[in-house]
Amino acid sequence: AIFADEVANLFSYEKTRASQMVIFLTRAYTCPAVYDHTTVRDSTVRLYNLYPVLLGGTDPRNLKVLPEDAVGGLTGRLIWIIESTRRANNPGWKRNPKEVLAREAQREYLIHDLKHIGNLHGEMSVTSAAMDLYDDWYEQLSKKNTHDPNVDAFYHRCHTTALRLAMLLSLAGDDSLTITDRHMIGAITLVEAQLPEVKQVTMWGGSSQYEQQRAKYIYFLRGVGGIARRAALLKHVGVPA
Repeated sequence: AIFADEVANLFSYEKTRASQMVIFLTRAYTCPAVYDHTTVRDSTVRLYNLYPVLLGGTDPRNLKVLPEDAVGGLTGRLIWIIESTRRANNPGWKRNPKEVLAREAQREYLIHDLKHIGNLHGEMSVTSAAMDLYDDWYEQLSKKNTHDPNVDAFYHRCHTTALRLAMLLSLAGDDSLTITDRHMIGAITLVEAQLPEVKQVTMWGGSSQYEQQRAKYIYFLRGVGGIARRAALLKHVGVPA
C-alpha cells in the first residue's frame, strides 16, 4: 500500500526520479509474480507477488510534476476522484456527539469487514450474463476514437480496471467470490464516469507554462458557468492586461 498525502512529493520535481516512479508503478500495475527493481545505487531488489494499491491526493496544479510519458500510460490506469464542489466549512470542533459515535461504530464495522475480506481466498467466477455484458462493452470500447491520444489511452486500458472494480463490488456484497451482471454493470458505470476526470487530469498534467495557463483558464471559466469579465479572468490567470 502506497499512501501519498501529496502526490508531488511522491514523484518529486526531479525529472529522473519522477520517470523512475512512473515506470515502477506502471509495471507493478500488472501484478507480476516476480519483479526486479533497480535502486538508485544500481543494486537489484527482487519483489514477489506485487499487488500495489496507491492512495494519494493533490491540488490539480501539482500534477505538472508527472512526466509526459505518465499522461495516458499511468494516468489511464488510475481512478481519479475530483472534488467538484467545496466542502462545508467546519473548524473541526463543532461535532455532534451522536454523529461521532455513529462514525466510530461504522469505522469499526468497516475494519472488521475488511479483515474478513482479507482472509478470503480462491478464484473469482463470472456468471454468463456478466460475461456477455463485459464482451458487448469491450466491443464498443474497441470502436471508440475520441481523437485525443490521452483519452484514447484511457479507453485502451480501462477494461482491466472494470474487471478489478467488479471483483471489489462482489467482495463488498458477500463471500460468494462470484461476479454477477449487477457487479459488472456497476463497474462499467464507474469506469464510464471517469472520462470527464481523465480529461481534467490530462489538462492539468501539462508541464509547460502555456499548458498550465490554459488549464487555469478553463478551470476558472467552468467555475463561473462559462462566462466571465475579461478583467476578472486575467486577474485569476495572473496574466498582465
